[in-house]
Amino acid sequence: MKKRCTHRSRFLLLLLCILFISRSILPAQTQTIDSLKNSLQNHPKADITRLNTLITLCTAYLDEMNGKKKMAEHLPEINTLSKKLNDKRGIAYGYLFGGLSNFRTGESTTIIEQYFLALKQLEELGDKKGLALCYLYLAKANYHSGKYKQAMQYDQKSIKIKTEINDRIGISNSYNGIASCYYIMGNYQQALLYYFKALKIAEETNAKFGISRSQLNIASVFISQNKFDASLNYMEKALKTKKEIEDYEGEGLIYIYMA
Repeated sequence: MKKRCTHRSRFLLLLLCILFISRSILPAQTQTIDSLKNSLQNHPKADITRLNTLITLCTAYLDEMNGKKKMAEHLPEINTLSKKLNDKRGIAYGYLFGGLSNFRTGESTTIIEQYFLALKQLEELGDKKGLALCYLYLAKANYHSGKYKQAMQYDQKSIKIKTEINDRIGISNSYNGIASCYYIMGNYQQALLYYFKALKIAEETNAKFGISRSQLNIASVFISQNKFDASLNYMEKALKTKKEIEDYEGEGLIYIYMA
């Protein structure tokens, strides 16, 4: 019975983690996006103000489900405006967003090349937020290419910058990235160490989506260790968090697992 439960649980937990990670947008972020969209409508002039608004909007989209698709819709205008205004920041983010928009369909080497082009420009500009974001997605690209040690190195670089700019939620996201590398490599102790680090920051910043994400990730590690009681405990904690934020879809998926 336990063996059958193990295979089913692993599959469902991995599915749950993937789904919840992609749903990490906060209500405040939705308000930010609506405000930026209104700003674009009210400022049709092709100038630096519009370009900066487009960059901020596309950066905000990265935290939203299907956000990369929405971001890609604005990419041609960002590239056109950046060239017209000869704006290095716009060109840098054009490379970054270009890599992100091709993430699912493009060659990993081409995507990484675009990230490096963005990185070079952002370093020259001293744009720390952009650099941290660039390192984060370099980590993701290497992770999906199976280069887990390189991915962790980029996550660590991202964490260093995020610490300088006090981006605690960003640090939590990178801890989750490092943990996922350890998890896939079978180093469950290190995976738990970093998932708990991510959870601690999420709890301190009251980032409910981040809390539920980390709780589910921790549950998945315990399943892999055949620690079913511990896994169920964190699934119940995640369920409680989902109820607090009224994530009904998330609740439903957890109930499927627990059934």
